[in-house]
Amino acid sequence: NNMLLSFNRLPYHSILFFLNSFFNMPLWVLNRLVIVASFFFLGLGIYFLLRVCGRSRSASLIAAFFAMFNPTVATRDSYGHMPLLIQVGFILIVLGLYLWMKSKKFSTLNIALFTSLASLPIMILANPVEIGFLAFCFIILMVIEVLYNPKEILSNIKILVLYSVISFLINSWWLVPGLYFIVYSKGQFYTVKETY
Repeated sequence: NNMLLSFNRLPYHSILFFLNSFFNMPLWVLNRLVIVASFFFLGLGIYFLLRVCGRSRSASLIAAFFAMFNPTVATRDSYGHMPLLIQVGFILIVLGLYLWMKSKKFSTLNIALFTSLASLPIMILANPVEIGFLAFCFIILMVIEVLYNPKEILSNIKILVLYSVISFLINSWWLVPGLYFIVYSKGQFYTVKETY
């Protein structure tokens, strides 16, 4: 339910409000910027992940182009789901960052810290499904990594635990009120009844 996570969208809406109020940026310009950002981050995510996985620059660019300009993305944009596409791009960036840092032998704490910080835009724009999808992608990626290299199991468990703790601490400003609402609402949701 979107009401449970309404606090996490404050930075996103505050930035749009700030640009509109203090720079007198028209709403249609802000809308176009969000649309461009949805294409940009989706393409950047595909490009970065493929480059980290060892693909050539031209293959990564072609894949990013096809990821940005396909009917599914156009449909999502036309329905106003630009934050969803930005989140998908950031999920790819976070997974690419994790793989890159693992290949460069960063410490488990650094990997958990930087992937938590990189996933902050996903949390700010997210619904529960996208947050769960990021966790699912991390777990699947770590399982595949352990299948190829069983020695990585302890390192991956440490990274996952540290990532969860750091992400909770970074996001506690909206998670705590959301959890409070879940616990004390006892599953009851109130709606406004319109009368005419």
